[in-house]
Amino acid sequence: MVAINEVTKKQVTSIDLRKAVSIIDLNDSKQASTSQRRKRGSDEGLPIRERSFMVEFEGGDGITFSSDKDEDKVLWYVSPLLLLIEVY
Repeated sequence: MVAINEVTKKQVTSIDLRKAVSIIDLNDSKQASTSQRRKRGSDEGLPIRERSFMVEFEGGDGITFSSDKDEDKVLWYVSPLLLLIEVY
């Protein structure tokens, strides 16, 4: 995954999603409770948004994603999940 600055259009960073250890659906109460094991960071205290999920990496770091539509969440949620299946 590549992060690009919206203003300058330059690459800011890249993240190897193959290094993810889990994908947590933050709107599923059973899965969301497992996210509490990760370190808390700058998102401390922020509410969980609708249609969101977190890609968790070794060491407990994670990236939270949310989408505007249910269909988008399905696409975004399944894509990194397929990478996890390929890695393992």
